[in-house]
Amino acid sequence: MTTWVTRLLYGFLLVLLLPAIFLVTHWRALRQTRRPDNWLERFAFIEPMPSGRVIWVHAASLGEVQAAIPLVKSLQKLYPDCHLLLTAFTSAGVQRFQTVFQDHVRVTRFPYDLSSILIRFLNQTRPSCCVIVETEIWPNLFELLGKRNVPLVYASARLSDSSVRAYSKLGNFLRATMQNVSYVTAQTDEDATKFASLGVPGERIVVTGNLKFDLEIPASSIERGRAIRAEWFANRRVFLAASTRVGEDELVLSACRELCDARADASVIIVPRHPERAASIEQLARKQNFSVTLYSRVTTRPEGLLIVDTLGELLDFYSAADLVFVGGSLVPLGGHNLVEPAALGLPILTGRYHFNAPTIADELLRQGGLIMVNSERELAQEAIRLLDDNEKRAQLGEAARVVVEKNRGSLESALQQVRQVLPHYKRQGN
Repeated sequence: MTTWVTRLLYGFLLVLLLPAIFLVTHWRALRQTRRPDNWLERFAFIEPMPSGRVIWVHAASLGEVQAAIPLVKSLQKLYPDCHLLLTAFTSAGVQRFQTVFQDHVRVTRFPYDLSSILIRFLNQTRPSCCVIVETEIWPNLFELLGKRNVPLVYASARLSDSSVRAYSKLGNFLRATMQNVSYVTAQTDEDATKFASLGVPGERIVVTGNLKFDLEIPASSIERGRAIRAEWFANRRVFLAASTRVGEDELVLSACRELCDARADASVIIVPRHPERAASIEQLARKQNFSVTLYSRVTTRPEGLLIVDTLGELLDFYSAADLVFVGGSLVPLGGHNLVEPAALGLPILTGRYHFNAPTIADELLRQGGLIMVNSERELAQEAIRLLDDNEKRAQLGEAARVVVEKNRGSLESALQQVRQVLPHYKRQGN
């Protein structure tokens, strides 16, 4: 099948699926942020960007947005005369960008990948370059960027095996799409090979590591965490279960029940990946004989299990914890960000499923900065053991922190690729 026929079929299929996609994005927005999705932004009915150069940074969802934040801050400093445009596909990602950057940059939802919508979006935003954090492939967008000679850079790019298998079925259509990519800064040699197999010329690919290692923990989060610790958990041992997912909550709560039965001075905090699930977790916790407090309703010192049912609070609670479990990993969902607690020097427990970012988990394991558990029983046993052993917790936390420090540098490499496509921009100090 020729490339143009495949592209025609792709566009036709998107049109057919658009009502379902619209409903799904609307439902996810309500679930994640308790606000409806902005359909005007999805169809590119947005205000035009101010006159001048525009650097567009796109991140799919909350995890990629977190990785993109240091990159965006560096671009602000490096190109002070340029306007920054930030997009995310999920409403939670958009909300995070808005919280961090306020009114200093333009933040909007990523438009649907239909040519008519994208033409309107590109006419309104006029990007001089596009930087995609980690991985998203949008054939119609890439074609239009290529026709407009807008450089496209992947920062901290990665591809899962399943994604490569799926994309490979598109054959020459995908290879033509990927010819529009200017540079790829890949997380690993394996990721570089995968991008080359999809059609990106090898000379455009460089291995730079994972952008997540270059995160900056805001001092304000550390200060809030310490204040929470002093006010609510003085003389307590705080165990935090972060980014827990559906199917995992019961396992984590069972381990927490065993921990609290073994240690009367233990306090437990759960920060679910999706805060809208707090009510269902509360029901499960009460079945485990926990008294439960929802963070959004706290007026005085919380009693019993604390469930954080708001977005953007995780770093604060990491800073208040003695020991953390990072979820999405006891069930086969691929795990979540291990770098944030590692950067804070926290001892980390996690499950065995880490196919979303295996290299980070492997490196932390090799360097003694992570303990992997296979069941709720093991999670409880390790949590009890570590809360009894101050020295071991300190060793684990320091090893994790050192891994983060040694792996910094991907940010500068990503910025170097942006410089390659925007050498004529006026930079700070020039």
